Formats: sequence, structure tokens, C-alpha cells
Amino acid sequence: MPLKPILNVYHRRPLATVIAIVSIGILLGSCKQPPGGFRTVATTWVITVHATPHIKKPTHTFTANPDANSNGCIYATSASGTYPATGLTVCLGDTIQWQGEAQGHPFNLLVVLPDKILNDASGNASGSFATTTGSATPGGAMNSSANKGAHYEWYVSLLDTQTGETHDDDPKIIIGH
Repeated sequence: MPLKPILNVYHRRPLATVIAIVSIGILLGSCKQPPGGFRTVATTWVITVHATPHIKKPTHTFTANPDANSNGCIYATSASGTYPATGLTVCLGDTIQWQGEAQGHPFNLLVVLPDKILNDASGNASGSFATTTGSATPGGAMNSSANKGAHYEWYVSLLDTQTGETHDDDPKIIIGH
């Protein structure tokens, strides 16, 4: 007596499709996110230091390119805006640059990061970055000494060379996860 198949031809194809879909779901569900998230493109953050005559502490704004929130790292800040009082949250592998704005006056800008978490334009760890009117600081790529979840202070001093006033501050950079 010949064996009768349990499933006829009409049932095999849908069953194979269901098995394939369930298998793909299990495979994707078991994938673990690598440390720091799935990063495709590093973000370049440009922090602008704004000096106002007769006000000692400057204000700061920032922009991110590309949009930081699309890169797979958890950021506490949006892609651009006013620098948060708690600190700007960036991710490992990002680049941070500074530029100044002094009400149209010429200026010198110095940024100091004692922890040397950023590289200079030559790729060496650097604790300071400087620029003058019309340009952003060079380099700024984050190096391997930065720790996820850590808070790093940076110190900025902008000298308005027309008025002779200095504007100083010590905001934070936070490495997100």
C-alpha cells in the first residue's frame, strides 16, 4: 500500500512560507546591538560660542550633521539648538568643532579639554583647540580615551579683539550610549 502524504501540495507552500517568516523573525530578534549602537555615519557637531559685549559668560548653540538622532546612538539632545545646561550628549566616533561669534567683531577663540578626548587635525590626542574669526577649529574627532556615559568639561575663552573683553565658560560634553 503506498504511503499517503500528510500534507498535500496545496498545504506545503504556505507552511514553508510560515516557517521561513518565523525563522527570520527569530534570527532578527536574537541579534544583539553592538556597544555604542549601530553606527553608519559619525556626526560632526559644530558648537558656536556667542559673545555679547559686557556679558562675561558666552552663550552656545550647536548643529549636528548628519542629524545625530538618526545614527543609532541614544542622544539626550536634538540635532541643533541652544546648548543644554546639563551638557551636550554626543557619541563615540563623533567629531566636535567650535567656532565663535562676537557681534561682528574680530576674535580669538581657545577651547581646552583637559581629558584629551579629541584628536587634532593630525590625529593626535589634543587638550586644546584654537581658531580666529571666520573659521571653525580643525580636527575634533573623538579618540579611544573617551568613555561611554562619561561627562567631560571643556573650557572656552573668546577674546573680542576689538573691545578687549574676554568671555569664559565651562560647559560639559556627555558621551551617550
